[in-house]
Amino acid sequence: MKTMTQVHKDDVYRKYIFDEMSRNKEYSIIDLEHFVTSLDYDQAKQLCRYFSSYRRNCVYDFISKGPNNWRMNNISISDIYVGEVNREVNCYLEKNDWSLKKIAEDNDICHMNEFKSQGYMDIKILSFIAKKDDYEYTIIDGMHRIIRSSCDGRKRFALIYY
Repeated sequence: MKTMTQVHKDDVYRKYIFDEMSRNKEYSIIDLEHFVTSLDYDQAKQLCRYFSSYRRNCVYDFISKGPNNWRMNNISISDIYVGEVNREVNCYLEKNDWSLKKIAEDNDICHMNEFKSQGYMDIKILSFIAKKDDYEYTIIDGMHRIIRSSCDGRKRFALIYY
């Protein structure tokens, strides 16, 4: 039985900010959570825009063009696809049809330095912004984290999508 949660757009902005800032291990997860939840809508939108511009990705555009109400659900690895990461690894991902399930079964990918296990990952950073097309979900942000987690054996992922 699937349990679906509604997520408001401002919380999707906050999720992206949290993910970007959690890269810096100097911040405790609790302090980071407190900071991110303290942001009002305009602050969250601005900071999301800044991080997306700095990282040269399309996350801000994807979120801002989305509806006010998103969904969050646990999705099977079989229904998840990733996008391009970088020139060094894209050919390996493409060889697996961008399918997270196939990627997780590919020992060459799972042993690459880029995706090697780095030990425990806090559950709070294991939800991902995605785009839903019919019954497939494409990850918009968090390619490294989701590939690393799938190589570590995780089979279901919390996705935030529309």
